Amino acid sequence: IPLLHPEFSNPLFLKLFCKGLSDSGMRRMPKGIEGLPRVFDFFLKSRNQRLARQDNLNYDPKQDLVGQALKALANHFVVRGRGWTSRENARTVVNAVFPTTTHDPSLFERLLSEGVLGEEQFYEEDTKALVDGVRFAYERLQDYMIVGTFLDEKPADQPLLEWYKTGPCLANAVEAALGRWNDCGLIQMLAIVLPERFGVEVFQLLGEQANTLIWRPAFLKSLVWRRGETVSQASVDYFIACLNDRNSTDDALDLLICLGPRPDHPLNARMLHRLL
Repeated sequence: IPLLHPEFSNPLFLKLFCKGLSDSGMRRMPKGIEGLPRVFDFFLKSRNQRLARQDNLNYDPKQDLVGQALKALANHFVVRGRGWTSRENARTVVNAVFPTTTHDPSLFERLLSEGVLGEEQFYEEDTKALVDGVRFAYERLQDYMIVGTFLDEKPADQPLLEWYKTGPCLANAVEAALGRWNDCGLIQMLAIVLPERFGVEVFQLLGEQANTLIWRPAFLKSLVWRRGETVSQASVDYFIACLNDRNSTDDALDLLICLGPRPDHPLNARMLHRLL
């Protein structure tokens, strides 16, 4: 387990990931699983393989019903404009992917028991009362699925920048997130996933908007959670700009120390040596 990876300092995520390793018959993390998106993809694949077994829901694992159900639920959250929904709505959305009879275990129940989804009470503005609701058990996984829902809408033949400017969904979500200083999960996850999927940094996509006090920390934090090969020369140049900005110098130095032991990363100890 890569202990220097920040996600593995979270007890809940560490438990879920190790359970995925165990269910896959592994005793160590497989090679090539580097970067938060690949870690999440491995975790979801292991949950899907477990639920597909004959002694569980007994379906073809190639259908990836876990991935389909979580994407459907993330899209439901996007449509509703909030990160949770009622228990009944969640059951309907998830079980629509894999309908069962009333006497069979449902996909929704299995995702709850596996710790992928979690139940808690939420305050409902319309009724002014607490209601039983469902959200992803691990908040960063929820951010990952929601960002993926937005990015999946991009047509394959349309340039990313053009799609972002003309397609209002992601742009509106980003604008709303910028207005919530205490809710930057979507912004941070976008800074991680964009380079992984499109080879584009957030500052390249957003231009001057990326120079805010929110986007620079998001960019810096994303570097810890990404594969080294996604860090381009433009990424390094922007990092140097952050290092020279007194508002982000401390975060940039902390990042260099964190990335120092990673041998193939552009911002490892060799970069720190050159800067000293």
